[in-house]
Amino acid sequence: MPREEYPPPDSLKDMILALTNREATMKTLLALFCCACVVLVASAQEKPSEMKVASAGSSTEKLLETKIRKIWEDYKIRNKTGLGSVLASDFREVTDDADGIFGKETEFSEMEKFTLSHYELSTFQMKSIGKMPC
Repeated sequence: MPREEYPPPDSLKDMILALTNREATMKTLLALFCCACVVLVASAQEKPSEMKVASAGSSTEKLLETKIRKIWEDYKIRNKTGLGSVLASDFREVTDDADGIFGKETEFSEMEKFTLSHYELSTFQMKSIGKMPC
């Protein structure tokens, strides 16, 4: 096996310069690759068309607002059947005083003690948290 000889000083200088250039080139390529990955990931995200979101959102938003207004009206007139039909079977409420966690029956008994004479609902805004609103 032949022994490697060290290059003369001028060649060593050229070699170091070439390695430095190669390192700079690799850094540049790595930076470009990272930028390309970011652009690729950003463009791959779902972008629903504005028209589709607006039409689906407005009809769903109106439906949701109607349901919420119905719930408040049921509470105001003490319609336990109507309110009970929209509350989940495992409904739980935590009060401001943190007296405990209460279920449907406790809520219904509290309705009798509480008089709601006026309420105002405004500024309904819905935000979709997935592919399909609500």
